[in-house]
Amino acid sequence: MSYYVARDGNTVGPLPEQEVMQYLHTGGLVAADLCWTEGMSSWMPLGARFGMCQPLPSPQLFQQPVARTDTSLLAPVTQSQPLTEYSGQDMSLIRSTPALAREPVPTAEINPYAPPASRQLTRPENRGTAELATHSQRLLAALADGAMPFVCMLPGILLSSEFWKWLSVAAFVWMIFYQLYLVRVRGQTIGKKLLHIRIVNKDNGELPGINKIIFMRNLVPQLISMIPLLGAIFALADFLWIFREERRCLHDVIAGTIVVQCNPSA
Repeated sequence: MSYYVARDGNTVGPLPEQEVMQYLHTGGLVAADLCWTEGMSSWMPLGARFGMCQPLPSPQLFQQPVARTDTSLLAPVTQSQPLTEYSGQDMSLIRSTPALAREPVPTAEINPYAPPASRQLTRPENRGTAELATHSQRLLAALADGAMPFVCMLPGILLSSEFWKWLSVAAFVWMIFYQLYLVRVRGQTIGKKLLHIRIVNKDNGELPGINKIIFMRNLVPQLISMIPLLGAIFALADFLWIFREERRCLHDVIAGTIVVQCNPSA
């Protein structure tokens, strides 16, 4: 999750949550700085959002609105900087003591509590710099996942020995648990891991979680495909949908996911 941070009408962001926490601990951001992210109805203090207790902010810490990559202005607060307090309920400014020999910052025409305007804040790229998986990568990954159960059970089918039958069952069970582990930790199946691709959320590029992948991305489409007539139409549309610009199958659309390329070591 990414946040925009504001102080005295100046905005920095978007900043990843981990980076915001780092600046809070080092003093680059303070508890009274305001933050906003998609889904919040209004700005709220970082201290209230993250449960931090930090020194209160300096009006001069943000000299001007800066881009996401410019964090040079996030300097630790010093004792010579002024004290600003906010009330606990409506967060209205109740006291401000300016620092010595400091020019006042004009903020009368800026409402720091309003949600940011679209012209000032740019929504983060959905999948970062990751490239979408190619059609061939997705096809080969699907074939590998489909063949995996057959490969596990093949020794027990071909060989009549009880040992090989139990070994095949053990391999099949291991395959299921390993698939669940990969999906939960990496957003991958065995086939996707072999092809160096993974499933991520379309809106923020993060791993979607095992529940969304299993239920929304797999179970719901399978239930739809079992409906007479509609299921056949859905199965065909699910396959053809990947040839659109976003390369998303219908089950990706249902789950709100995309499939992207990833580092082989990931």
